[in-house]
Amino acid sequence: MRTWPWLYPHRTPEETLEAWLDLGPSLAALTRGAAGPVLLSRQGRVELPAEPVTVADTVGAGDSFMAALIAGLGQLEALGAAGRQRLRALGPEQLSALAAYANRAAAVTCSRPGADPPHIAELAPLVAAVT
Repeated sequence: MRTWPWLYPHRTPEETLEAWLDLGPSLAALTRGAAGPVLLSRQGRVELPAEPVTVADTVGAGDSFMAALIAGLGQLEALGAAGRQRLRALGPEQLSALAAYANRAAAVTCSRPGADPPHIAELAPLVAAVT
């Protein structure tokens, strides 16, 4: 895996995710383009392949991924002070659903020219039990 020499020259991106979790966040996400995303929490790790798509443009794919990740956390009621405990407790099923939802949004963005993210109606609902 390639490193981020300008940020952490002696770490892989996944080592950096782990180091960030040690600093306090409940969730860390890494987009890896065609290699697919990784989500890491204290409850587990999820890695998905990228969704197959005919790429028209990759501009905005990472932004779409992160926006959908936040929207998915909202659907799981895991945002803000009221959702803090739920965010900390997200297990592998919820992490997989979040990664798939955000992955889908990035794929839609890549399938169109320009930074043209999907509308919520274009994404299937996030499928995961709210804990």
